[in-house]
Amino acid sequence: MPEANHIMRGSRTIHPRPVKQRQTIHILTVNYFSSLLVAELLESIQELGDESIEVVIVDNSPNDEALDELTNQFKATILRPAKNLGFGEGCNFGLRYIHHQDRSAVVWLLNPDTNLLPNATTIIRNALKNPPYPAILGTCINTQYGKSWFRGGSFNSTLGLIPDGNRHKRQKWISNASICEPSQWVSGCSMILDLSKFSDVPYFDKNIFLYYEDVDLCLRLAQQGHETYVTNAVLVEHAVSATTAKNPQSMFRHATFSKLYILSKHASRVAVAMNIIYFTVQPLLVPRGLSHLKGRLQGVMDFLNLCFNSDRQH
Repeated sequence: MPEANHIMRGSRTIHPRPVKQRQTIHILTVNYFSSLLVAELLESIQELGDESIEVVIVDNSPNDEALDELTNQFKATILRPAKNLGFGEGCNFGLRYIHHQDRSAVVWLLNPDTNLLPNATTIIRNALKNPPYPAILGTCINTQYGKSWFRGGSFNSTLGLIPDGNRHKRQKWISNASICEPSQWVSGCSMILDLSKFSDVPYFDKNIFLYYEDVDLCLRLAQQGHETYVTNAVLVEHAVSATTAKNPQSMFRHATFSKLYILSKHASRVAVAMNIIYFTVQPLLVPRGLSHLKGRLQGVMDFLNLCFNSDRQH
């Protein structure tokens, strides 16, 4: 009797062609008391019908017990650090784990308040395996209401401006027929990292707790010769501020500090000074409540304290 893995025809043995496995995409999300949103994200992943997906959840809220119930419904790995690491360090925590499992992994960072649209993983695989073979790839993103939220980002180091594609056209454009286009930075809300393209894991800056860590990462990787791209297709829907709007003062504080910090790394001193003045004066000229005022001023003070302590160390 012939063995099950080949077919006999006359005197010839014909071996069937092996089924080519799709490259596994490791989806990484960071949870902070957002288990309901994570459940919706996992449902959208399940609806893709893509079995070559591994999901890793970094839980920055150890008391979010509802997250455990999701493992009974969906195939997912939950990682629990000892404390709330913030977004960037939370991603780093997950990246270390995935890299240990697969050094050439494709990692798709997704916010818990996102949903994947049909054919999302198919388009990502096509983009990665065709020229320009991006190492860092973002996606166009819509809000949950279908409005444009992200279309690619640029960076002006002279003035410290960090516009996204909703307000400014991308200066580089290949063709409307291409799968992806160059972008100076892409949103960490939906960012793909092909670890096989890097000599070491591309980590986020540990000094950034929240906001602008994606801009910093893309600018740093560009200095190492890795260009960033963004898909032409909208692959993700984002419930804007569903996770961060819970604490507006903290949101403004982190956003202010993080922008000043990355400008100190990548922009001119004039840009840093202009933004310090802006964040100090803007809440007084355009009042948006006490949380806005306190958050902005705390962020400026956090940055100045960092600069002062850094000067003392040097």
